[in-house]
Formats: sequence, C-alpha cells, structure tokens
Amino acid sequence: MPDRYTVRCDGEVVLEIVDEPGALVSLSAGPPPPGSTSPPHAFLSGTAYVVTEEHSLRQILLASSSTADYIERLRAKGYEVVEKPPPGAAPAPSSGPEPAPRRGLGRLFGRHSG
Repeated sequence: MPDRYTVRCDGEVVLEIVDEPGALVSLSAGPPPPGSTSPPHAFLSGTAYVVTEEHSLRQILLASSSTADYIERLRAKGYEVVEKPPPGAAPAPSSGPEPAPRRGLGRLFGRHSG
C-alpha cells in the first residue's frame, strides 16, 4: 500500500499526497470539463485544498525528483508533513481535532487539458 501524507501550513491542511503516480487535483478548481483528461503525475498523486498555497506547492513539486525529495523540500520551506496511517490502522494519538481542509478558488497544477 502506498504511503500517504498530510501537508499543513500554519496548522491548516493544504495538501494530501499519495506516493504513487496519479492525478493532481485542486478541490477549489471544480471538475474538469466533460471529455477532458489530465496526464498522471510521474511519481505522486495529490489533492490541494488552499488556493493561496497552490503556486508554492507547484513550484516545489516541479523542482522535485521523487515523493521523498518533494517531502524534504516541503519541510525545508516550512511546511509540516505527516505520514497518515494506512486505512484501517489505528490512528496515532493526537493533541486535538485535525483542522478541516479549507477550500480556495484555483488550480494546483495547471489547467485541465482537453
């Protein structure tokens, strides 16, 4: 099962990633037009939640060569990256409720192609 991570900025969930090739999605962008497709990313899949962080997240991803490299670069830029337990595993103890993802108004990794 691929590793999964939650990325936070100032305690807010801004991105969730999975260590396997796949789609890069911005929940704030809405669904792609009917019949359009986006090529899968080479080494990870992800969902972005906060429009104001999307440009920074994209620039860091473009400079990365692997999921591990991306995580290292995110941490170097001040993002908190936490591995999520596999589905069905007991969650790690927490110090309180996890902040809910906030929705924005943009796209994380460019426009959908048709």
